[in-house]
Amino acid sequence: MSEDEGVLISWVHLSIQSIWFTLAVWRTTEGPKFRPGFIFASTLGACIVLLSLVIRALQSQDEKQRAETGETVSDSELPAADASKSAKIADGAVAEVFKGENVSAV
Repeated sequence: MSEDEGVLISWVHLSIQSIWFTLAVWRTTEGPKFRPGFIFASTLGACIVLLSLVIRALQSQDEKQRAETGETVSDSELPAADASKSAKIADGAVAEVFKGENVSAV
């Protein structure tokens, strides 16, 4: 999954969740105290904290295992040596666009 797809999926999820939360949990008939909404938000916050702690524990476990085996962490998104050349070409094309010149010949 590319970074752009991840951002799009997150944005769509956020939009859907905010609509659902408004309709199901933060009803205007419950105001001004909104007890169900605050209970739900508190529960969700506690779940996020617990999830963060679990992820941190798993990360620590993984780091220990990698240290024992001598394995290094590799990032598959690191740019290759040839990518720097294409990045320079792309930067030049962007610079030409800002100058108002045609970049189709580049």
